[in-house]
Amino acid sequence: MATILVVEDAPSQLELINSFLRGSGHTVIKAYDAKDGMSKAINYRLDTIITDVVMP
Repeated sequence: MATILVVEDAPSQLELINSFLRGSGHTVIKAYDAKDGMSKAINYRLDTIITDVVMP
C-alpha cells in the first residue's frame, strides 16, 4: 500500500483521516503544521500528501 503524509492542524481531523487510511492498509506519516509537514516531506519516501488548505 501507499505511504501517505497527512498535514492537518486540527487534531481530531488528523486522527480521523489517520484511522481511515490505516484501516485501508496504508502507512500514515502525521504532521501537525506546515513546517513539520515540509520537514517530513523531505525526510520520508512518500507516495502522496494530503494537506489542509487553510492553516496558520
